[in-house]
Amino acid sequence: MSRLRSGVAFIAAALMVGVALAGCSTSTEQSKDAGSGAGCRLERSASIDLTIHRRIRHDPTSYTQGLVLGPRPGTESSSVGAETEAVIYESSGLYGSSRLSMLDRQSGTVLDSVNLSEDVFAEGIALTGGQEPEHVQELIQLTWKEERAYRWEVSTFSSASEPTGRFRYDGEGWGLATLGDGLLVMSDGSDQLVLRDLETFKILAKHTISRLGGSADRLNELEWDGRWLWANRYQTNEILRIDTRCWTVTGVVDATHLRREAEERAGERPIDVLNGIAYDQSTGRYLVTGKLWPTIFEVSFEAG
Repeated sequence: MSRLRSGVAFIAAALMVGVALAGCSTSTEQSKDAGSGAGCRLERSASIDLTIHRRIRHDPTSYTQGLVLGPRPGTESSSVGAETEAVIYESSGLYGSSRLSMLDRQSGTVLDSVNLSEDVFAEGIALTGGQEPEHVQELIQLTWKEERAYRWEVSTFSSASEPTGRFRYDGEGWGLATLGDGLLVMSDGSDQLVLRDLETFKILAKHTISRLGGSADRLNELEWDGRWLWANRYQTNEILRIDTRCWTVTGVVDATHLRREAEERAGERPIDVLNGIAYDQSTGRYLVTGKLWPTIFEVSFEAG
């Protein structure tokens, strides 16, 4: 924050205290949604029930870092989410095993996959381009400690694909999602989320997430459903529902029973933590999985 004269500083400090008491964090940089927290109140999060509707096979060797639904290569962007055309794009991590894969929406079969270099640990992904015909749809794939994000063109994605570009950033990359206004939102494993410009990847704002009655740290995989931002909390079975107007947690999903079922289905093969959320706009449901899980669960969320 810039240095201010004493009188202005006092007023600014008072305003910041008021915002904090309202339960909304303040932006460290200017953005189009900065200062939009008027009337926000920090309240105890609702308990959100999870209902399983379907189980989809999942490659048990995939160390899931990011999951998103998108159009099948060669189809129109308007088909995103349509069950007949949509595919699942998955970013898998670990050094020596990182890749970007395309899965069949119905069976979970891996349709195509691109391996990353052995010195890269892949992380979250986001689909960009929306429904605008003049915008080329891309997948942006983060890396953990390598401080670069890869750009992949969706319409031509195949096992022979090469990144069409790269972004550079400072620090660790964890989760990534595209918000309704086209901005990217990124996590780094803390309780902070960063808004980034789609064209330059420049930081536009930073928000600290607030939660009454629980922790909001370890934010990992992110998914936007048009109203709420959903976030896995790393090494927990919680999925947080975040209000991006106030940057507060408004609901919590306990996915412990998904983890237990995944363990049962895996048998003696070990699995890792819950991670991976994709919203299906054609059904209003979500695809949820985890690292090395043998199953992707199609679920719905309802506040209890």
